[in-house]
Amino acid sequence: MIEIKLKRNIRVDKKKTYIRFAFFLLLIIAAFVVGLNYFIIANEPLTKSARLKIRSLLFTMRMKETSYQIGQPIEIELEARNISYKPVTLKFDENLEYDFSVLKEKNFIFARIPMTIWRFSANRGAEHKPHTVTLQPQEVLTYSAAWDQKDYTGKQVSPGRYIITGTINLAGQSAELQMRGKMGGK
Repeated sequence: MIEIKLKRNIRVDKKKTYIRFAFFLLLIIAAFVVGLNYFIIANEPLTKSARLKIRSLLFTMRMKETSYQIGQPIEIELEARNISYKPVTLKFDENLEYDFSVLKEKNFIFARIPMTIWRFSANRGAEHKPHTVTLQPQEVLTYSAAWDQKDYTGKQVSPGRYIITGTINLAGQSAELQMRGKMGGK
């Protein structure tokens, strides 16, 4: 038998190898970040109340549950409580003293972008009407609204996690609170 040896010159293009390595490394990092982002969203706590203290006022926003069935009205309550021992005067620049909004977070590759899908004041005209409201010690001013889980167009929103924001529109400063809720199963 005759043994034949083949000799081959294989040239490795180092530049292409580095580019492939960098591409696969970026792909692995992107998959890790997207997976981590999903894990964080899935484990983000749901809340049914939020509080904010500004000077002599305690602002509280609440809803009854953190999870609702599709189509079930979500009742939201926002209150301002005078926690001092003196009367407190709230100044407003417009007739709409408060507002509620619902936001759905859209997931993009590395970020979550909140998009407003419903606003309580959308069909109510805000007019410039400066006025004041005086709260006596321990007195509470309560605002409420119900969201029927429909968007601006009247279409039922899809199941998922939502951010509900309540705002008291004080002159020169607003108090804003947020809660996270889920629709589509309790």
